[in-house]
Amino acid sequence: MGVQSAPMATDAPASAPSLPPMGAYLRSLFALGRRSIPPALPALVFLWFYHFGTALYLELAGGGTSPLGYRDNDALMIHALMKVSAYLPLLALVYTPFLPLQDALLHGERRSFVSAIRHVLERMVPFVLSVILQILVVAGPIVLIAGILVAAIAPFPDLPKEIVAVIAVAAVIPLLIWLMLS
Repeated sequence: MGVQSAPMATDAPASAPSLPPMGAYLRSLFALGRRSIPPALPALVFLWFYHFGTALYLELAGGGTSPLGYRDNDALMIHALMKVSAYLPLLALVYTPFLPLQDALLHGERRSFVSAIRHVLERMVPFVLSVILQILVVAGPIVLIAGILVAAIAPFPDLPKEIVAVIAVAAVIPLLIWLMLS
């Protein structure tokens, strides 16, 4: 006699939970949004001022032009990097904490926005490490095979272009399969 768990012991098929009607779902969604505004009001005010301040700074900073007003590629790159880096704190401190805040509200619990931020920051390091590891697992073999291919072909500069193309296609097919499977 083996060990049986409750799902294995029943012979009845598992039924999928039915979805609520669209109107009831939208009413509950809007109610959740209205309930999440009061605890998050300081964060929303901070978000508005932060966005206003960064947009004002980036507008006054020149917008990717040189001091003489000419287009400057280095200044455009710095301008784009500043825009991207300006939104990273917002992602960690404003947008993402809405998920645990609304989850607590949905379950009828009281949670402050500061505790939701703390909840997100406590879990951020393991998630970032997980993302980095996943990128390495997926991209590592691709970079390795491409590097070996370039190192193998580089000593032969006189190799006909057709042979180089055949070698590249023969290497790209397994890489695409790896990319699809991972």
